[in-house]
Amino acid sequence: MKIKSDFITNSSSTAYIVAIPNDFEPDQEVILKYFETHNIGSYGSEEWSQTRILEDFSECLDILKKGDNIWNYGDEGADPRIFYTVADICEENDFTLSIMDLSNEGNTRIEGIAEEDVSKWFMNTQLQKLKIEVPDEQN
Repeated sequence: MKIKSDFITNSSSTAYIVAIPNDFEPDQEVILKYFETHNIGSYGSEEWSQTRILEDFSECLDILKKGDNIWNYGDEGADPRIFYTVADICEENDFTLSIMDLSNEGNTRIEGIAEEDVSKWFMNTQLQKLKIEVPDEQN
């Protein structure tokens, strides 16, 4: 597996690893602006109301905040316009921790990491740095 260090759009097999703070709620105008940039080609054939766009976006964001994932593959995946709106907003707000090429896996997904898991990892890392090593002979 290759790890990408820059932002990728519309790759057929990519995983975006994101950590979104629980209290993050982007401005509705920003969501609609990004949605419109992805509302082209075959994806844009169906008209969506602003309410539907905002509800679908919010649902995807809530899924990621819980540490679950969303994808844009198959009938049960997120609409690509919503999917890439989420990916763009995560990138804009520096919530994207890593972007990985999943060569030949055939789908693109956003993997969420829950804020609680990030906090726990951070605290454990900091505690490990503070520990003083005691040689075995002194135990």
